Amino acid sequence: MESRLNGAGTWMGKRRPVAVWGLVLLVACDLFGAPGDPVLVIDPHGHSGRVNDLACTPDGRTLISVSDDKAIRFWDVGTGILVKTLRGQAGAGPEGQLFAAALSPDGRFLAVGGYGTPKGDTPIQIIDIAADRQVGTLSGHTNTVNALAWSADGRYLASGSADTDVRIWDVGGVAEKPEGIRCVATLEGHTDDVYDVDFAPDGSALVSASYDHSCRLWRRGVDGSFESGNSKVMEGHSEGARCVVWSPKGDYIVSGGHDERVLLWDRQGDLVKELGRLSGKVVTVSFLGDGSRVVGAGSGNPAVVFEVPSGAEVTRFEGHSNTVYSAIPLSGDWVASAGGDDHEIRIWDAQSGTEQRCLVGKGRPVWAAGFGPGLKVGFGQKNKFADENNRGPIEQAFDFAGIALDPGPIPESQYHRAQRTLGPVSIRQEGEYKLVVGEDVVIEADARVDGRILYSAFTPSGQVVIGRDFSLKLYSGAGELLHEFVGHMGIVWAVSVSQDGRLLASASDDQTVRLWSLDSRELLATLFVAEDHEWVCWTPQGYYAASAGGEQYLGWQINRGWDQLAEFYPAYSYRRRFYRPELVQRTAELHSFDRAWAELQAAEPEKEMIASPKTLMPPEIMWEAPVQFRVETEEAHIPIRAVVTAGEKLTEIKVLVNGRVVADMADLQFGADDAERQKVVVFDAPLEAGENTIEIYAAHLDANALSAKKLVTYHHEDPYQSDLYLVNIGISRYADPSLSLNFADADAESLAQLFETQRGRLFRKVEVRPLVNDNASRDAILGALEWVESQATQKDVVILSVAAHGYNENGNYYLLPYEGDPEKLRSTAVNWRDLVDVLGNLPSKNLVIVDSCHSGALPDFDVLTRGDRVNNTEALRELASPQHGVVVMASCTGREVAQERESLGHGVFTHAILEGLRDKMADQKKDGIIYAHELSSFVMDRVKELSNGKQHPTTPGLENITRFPLFQLEN
Repeated sequence: MESRLNGAGTWMGKRRPVAVWGLVLLVACDLFGAPGDPVLVIDPHGHSGRVNDLACTPDGRTLISVSDDKAIRFWDVGTGILVKTLRGQAGAGPEGQLFAAALSPDGRFLAVGGYGTPKGDTPIQIIDIAADRQVGTLSGHTNTVNALAWSADGRYLASGSADTDVRIWDVGGVAEKPEGIRCVATLEGHTDDVYDVDFAPDGSALVSASYDHSCRLWRRGVDGSFESGNSKVMEGHSEGARCVVWSPKGDYIVSGGHDERVLLWDRQGDLVKELGRLSGKVVTVSFLGDGSRVVGAGSGNPAVVFEVPSGAEVTRFEGHSNTVYSAIPLSGDWVASAGGDDHEIRIWDAQSGTEQRCLVGKGRPVWAAGFGPGLKVGFGQKNKFADENNRGPIEQAFDFAGIALDPGPIPESQYHRAQRTLGPVSIRQEGEYKLVVGEDVVIEADARVDGRILYSAFTPSGQVVIGRDFSLKLYSGAGELLHEFVGHMGIVWAVSVSQDGRLLASASDDQTVRLWSLDSRELLATLFVAEDHEWVCWTPQGYYAASAGGEQYLGWQINRGWDQLAEFYPAYSYRRRFYRPELVQRTAELHSFDRAWAELQAAEPEKEMIASPKTLMPPEIMWEAPVQFRVETEEAHIPIRAVVTAGEKLTEIKVLVNGRVVADMADLQFGADDAERQKVVVFDAPLEAGENTIEIYAAHLDANALSAKKLVTYHHEDPYQSDLYLVNIGISRYADPSLSLNFADADAESLAQLFETQRGRLFRKVEVRPLVNDNASRDAILGALEWVESQATQKDVVILSVAAHGYNENGNYYLLPYEGDPEKLRSTAVNWRDLVDVLGNLPSKNLVIVDSCHSGALPDFDVLTRGDRVNNTEALRELASPQHGVVVMASCTGREVAQERESLGHGVFTHAILEGLRDKMADQKKDGIIYAHELSSFVMDRVKELSNGKQHPTTPGLENITRFPLFQLEN
């Protein structure tokens, strides 16, 4: 069995089931129950595992990707934005990993396949991507499905498998009669895994590539059938043939193999020539455009475009850091390729080799881990290999005792990594599968069950932790297996043992850090930290803590079996019951969830433990109209209809267009037969010119849900320009001089001046309510909220900018006005909930810019910070939640301090906003319009740079708004 790491660490072994399932890039078997049982999974808004295959819709607008993380993701090619995610059955070990995807010629049906069930059956799933519904399940293969291809007429689907067979399925009637799908041919002849298949454009033949070093040309008989005996062996590769493709005109076939060669064949299957070579294994080949060029890519960098048939090199693309598993043509000269350490997809120009887009999630693999003081665990997400126990620097730290992230920079000397020496005894590795402890204790790995040994470490008591490709295990010093830690969704790249020997921290390719008890062997907590420094930390029981925007990265998947797509509910669906930061904290401190829960219940006996969110299912929202995912119309309204069903009384239903509430239960009409637990939503949703997203939000007392999105394009030239309503609060001089700040007033005035330049440009008019220093009284702030409430329409934009002090008290957050008293907040300050009530129900697009964590002249600021008095996390989370749809740009996270600089004349946060807008630095697309997501991305990086890594802005709520222009540059 081939077994090596390619480049920075990607496993390039053959895909075969193993006798015992360990890690293999998926979660613990005890975390997956029967269909209907919720399972916690991360959702980094991109892939968290290797991307194995790509497909593109016929109109070139949507790219589809499948991955080891068992998810199907849909991307907008023009913007690079993730449009939607579908999930299939996800079981223990590799069950449910997706290796292959193929789209029907009309773009309606997607076929996906990969790892199957533990019993060996490997279903292929057929999904109607317009309706987000699985319409067919093809059973027959007995090992992994590695390749899929549709015939040009859409009648047949071919599949290639590790069971060495090629199967042909008649899928012509899938739309009308899914149960009529059948296998019409099983083509036998290959002697090893089949990795690729492709139909001739005219449907007269099929070509396949196998690990047995050969390709095969399967011809149809005179009766139109495929038979095993009617094939030709195409010999030319000296190692496994990994990929094969037919040219658009049908005159050539191109194949690639692990011998690093790209070969050109004629349509009869005869070798014409070696077209070219790569610097590593060739994993994917595709023809571009009219077939005069072909792209080849794989384990060696770069991807190369060759002319056909000359073999002349056209260009190279070196954007990926690791193996490319799929490269396909898009419209024009663009190519999409998937690979790299960060599980990204890159779109690039085949003529020039220049990158156009990078489609990647917010998570990154974790390569380093080390225990620091107390319950602090340091970790790093940069792959800089030094040795097996040091694969990168420690960059950030998470305090499991304080439930707080330190985004760095981190003094690495305070964090200790795994140790391979304990007194006079050392661990040495002999080859990929054998360790020797001391003089004569040998611990060996089963190559198929465990994979290679990647690292090893002593505990203070002399036990040995060993990480392999597929397992994380604990041994005695005498070599006896004591325990297997099961739970990671990917290869574990690093571990660290606490100095007292009671805790183990592990870091993985699945983008998480996990904390384990070495006493009880219990998984205590799992941490995911996104690239934007938002984070979520949870116990296996589902209780979690999160930063203001961190909830969006965790959710519950509910399997429905192999015949249906799974359901997914983000963590915020269960916030009321499962958001318990103190429980996560005490679980880590006590090294036991049971002890932490007993302690909590003793203090709060009324609290009831929820065994599973299954007992608190969110409302189910089933679309009836529109049925299609993408809809185009010339009407200003679109009729929608959906059925909302819940296990208990429905308390809220809202219709959202472009993230904004356009109707709630008071606006909707319900039928006479509707009951408390079921409502039929019928509404004419208003549209804006261009592309719109439509969603339905529903809630009961314990949980809430957001429907799948519908994308509706309204073809209309809208002469109406939006109006901007700006409320600017900036307080540097308080009635109490001890509270004064330096630049809050200057920040507010500069932002007002900047947005006023948009009058007659992006906005028809700009109206400003400046509330600076002594003009920012409590009454004035509340009056300004009433003003925007009376003025803003669906087509308008409202911006509320706040540069002032903010405080927590008794679960509420308050903004401190000019005359406010921090010790009398209820009577002198502005309750944040008043803000939420107004902005959360405005029909306009709403942005809140919050800079309320200044240190200023507060003498007791450090004390207040440690006591969470100025932590605005919950306030931001509430405003940015989906049912409110407000985008929030906050100057910093959690307990950080918003820095001010004399040299800048502003706070660093406002200075970065001014640079991004005024100096045009945030215009990433160079189209003259700066959108909210562009400004957020620029400000995040710029503030980190200006503050030397001490301040990290956050933008919760942005994921709910797809199109939010803020600023138009001068021509």
